[in-house]
Amino acid sequence: TAASTATLAVGVANLAGTMMAAFLTDWVGRKPLICNSFSAMALALAALMLAQSPGSIAAYPEICATVSVAVVPFFMFAYACGAGPVPYLLYSELFAARVRAKGTALCGAINWGGVLLLSATFLPLCSSVGAPVTFAIYAIVAVIAEAFSRA
Repeated sequence: TAASTATLAVGVANLAGTMMAAFLTDWVGRKPLICNSFSAMALALAALMLAQSPGSIAAYPEICATVSVAVVPFFMFAYACGAGPVPYLLYSELFAARVRAKGTALCGAINWGGVLLLSATFLPLCSSVGAPVTFAIYAIVAVIAEAFSRA
């Protein structure tokens, strides 16, 4: 079915991005990977915002549907190339050996707390302000994360 194909595409994009991150982390560096990851994620979210806006859907329904379906695996690939795995590499480098385990555990818990917050607020936010505004908010957060990572 179409849903199974879309799920497979997202999974393949995640796997490909993770494998790419594993190979590129030492060659390209952590900072370029995470910064480019956030930039690509912001671009994908902006594309979703435009594709989900009522004017776009009314004027170009097939194109908007195609863009939406194509952008989600691209977003997952971008996330898996940097924003997904790189923070876990950085956690272990931030702390002295005597507190590394506790510091890494705390950072991982905060990261998962953010994922939980995003997951818990996505549908209510879409219901209250609409998908385009929701994707715009997330795109702005990705741009802020990219700027913070570059600093």
